[in-house]
Amino acid sequence: MYRDARNPALAAGQTEVSAGFSTSHAALDFAAPSLHLRSLRLNTSRVEIDEGHTFDNRFLLVWHDREGCFKDAAYRRFWQAFSKAVCNDGPRVDDTLHVSPLGSARRAEFLVIGGDGRLASHCANGLMYAGWRYAERCESRAVTFYCGRDRRTVRVRGAFAEVNLGRPRPLSARGRYPAQLRRAPLLVDTGEPHAVSFDQDVALWDHDAKTFSELGQAVCRTGAPAGINWNLVTPCDDGLAIRTFERGVRRPTSSCGTGSAAAFHAAQLSGRYDCDELPVVSAGGCHLVRRHKDDLLVTGQPSHHRTWVLDDYLSTAL
Repeated sequence: MYRDARNPALAAGQTEVSAGFSTSHAALDFAAPSLHLRSLRLNTSRVEIDEGHTFDNRFLLVWHDREGCFKDAAYRRFWQAFSKAVCNDGPRVDDTLHVSPLGSARRAEFLVIGGDGRLASHCANGLMYAGWRYAERCESRAVTFYCGRDRRTVRVRGAFAEVNLGRPRPLSARGRYPAQLRRAPLLVDTGEPHAVSFDQDVALWDHDAKTFSELGQAVCRTGAPAGINWNLVTPCDDGLAIRTFERGVRRPTSSCGTGSAAAFHAAQLSGRYDCDELPVVSAGGCHLVRRHKDDLLVTGQPSHHRTWVLDDYLSTAL
């Protein structure tokens, strides 16, 4: 049975912003007029945007109204500039999510833009939130997203959503890891590239947020130029606890679905667990990760905050 949970030991040492969306910020007040003018030129001012989160992983979900819109360079650059603004200032969104139609009520293209402006194909928490919202729109219990070369199915069960991340892929080591790591992390791609370490792999570790952030920056840089996510995992009696340093925003985040999948996979490979299902707890909440055949499935609980049109968001929320 799936259960939500919080980990006080993790929460006490982390500095992430809560799931509530903050209001204006000087840098965004400066950026908003320029973004507003560009949106008018691109005819995007009435595009719908959802605010929401999955376990404190905060998103703006953009509902694009035409297929293949990101092939237009000016259109793509606008949303990259928008994402840099909302991820790095003011609301401190973790990522912006983008859904475009594919000619079927239950199929759509999905992509993610982080605070560095980079386009990515996966974010498990984002897929759960987008799939949960999309399923409401098309009155379905399952939707399929095309994520780059992969297809990802999201199934909705009441307040919960489960995404199939497919088979994890091993990654080759790059760069030199910080001396404080006693051993090299396990590298795995679960839709996003992750470097996974366990508590005992870190020398002089006292669970403080500053040290975690500094190590996260150092590990992230080994995946240059785009970086790599770093997960620090603590095995517990009834599952795993993780912290995540996210490459897209270059800071700790309170929850990461692909990170939970990577932690589960690393725990199995290292012989720490031999079961096919584990709760993985972060400061934001608890994912249930399970293996079905060779695929990793992650369940979480999305939450919707508000729906805007872009014009109102730029003039009001920012």
